[in-house]
Amino acid sequence: MMVLDSMALCSAMLERFDEAERLLARADAIRDELTGRLWKVGRVEFSAWTYLLAGRPGDAERVLRPAYEAFARIGEKGGTLAIHAALLAEAISTLGGRDEQAEELSRIAEVAAADSEDVAAQGEWRIARAMALARNGSTADAERLAREAALLAAATQCPLVQTSTLLTLARVLLLGNRPAEARQAAQDALAVAERKGDLASSSRARALLGEPRSAQPAR
Repeated sequence: MMVLDSMALCSAMLERFDEAERLLARADAIRDELTGRLWKVGRVEFSAWTYLLAGRPGDAERVLRPAYEAFARIGEKGGTLAIHAALLAEAISTLGGRDEQAEELSRIAEVAAADSEDVAAQGEWRIARAMALARNGSTADAERLAREAALLAAATQCPLVQTSTLLTLARVLLLGNRPAEARQAAQDALAVAERKGDLASSSRARALLGEPRSAQPAR
């Protein structure tokens, strides 16, 4: 099941979004058959990352919300709750219009991640809150959080987290009317994504830079 989840995420990084969704559906079907709904809920962060890469935050919220609510209901307090709350905050923040809800979820994720070594969760709550703050005019606080997230990500071996935090930093800097620094952050994200072959993140970086998308690989 986790192999299928990983394959789905890799497919999304290659912008093969239909293939990614088919792989997630297969993984979910196996979980339903073998382990029941609780385990299925426990792995939806892969689906969420895939949907976020595909530019479908509404679908990310759809799969994340029941998972987050289930973990909160059973009293989960650590990294598992943190990453689901943080990703849900990011999805809501990306959708726009509910910044207060995104910020509240980011605070729940911050508390849950406090004693966790989950760097992804530590970064995700920061980028979700950074975007909410930046849109509400608190650009200095937003930039601080976005830079913290980028530093945390830089210490990991996960290029996807690195590009995500750098792209958020670029957007925060744009909202703070600092286009030159925003461009540098987007270029840094593009460099990381291209080294990994992450076409989806490359496209997002190129969009911020006003550059054309690279050609998709043959399927």
